[in-house]
Amino acid sequence: MWAGLVWWAGQHSTTALVWVLVATVAATLPTFASLSAAGAGATRRNGGPLGKTERCALVVLGCAIPTWLPWVCALVVLGSVATTALRLRSARAELAAP
Repeated sequence: MWAGLVWWAGQHSTTALVWVLVATVAATLPTFASLSAAGAGATRRNGGPLGKTERCALVVLGCAIPTWLPWVCALVVLGSVATTALRLRSARAELAAP
């Protein structure tokens, strides 16, 4: 999904391409946090303010209305960082509990 969006954005706008690349990296952070927490012995967490379903819905919106793509990508970045922070905070609290 992201690879196709990168290709499309690269054909149309440098600004859109940069936003899509940043959003692509940011979208991996929540999954990385969940898997890292599970590897450390905590419960694997899903959900949050911008889980996988919400990220996919935003990409569909960005594809449907291409002029919104930079804003949609900015939302993906902010939401992914917030989701990652919440997952890591919860994992830290679980691992620190006696």
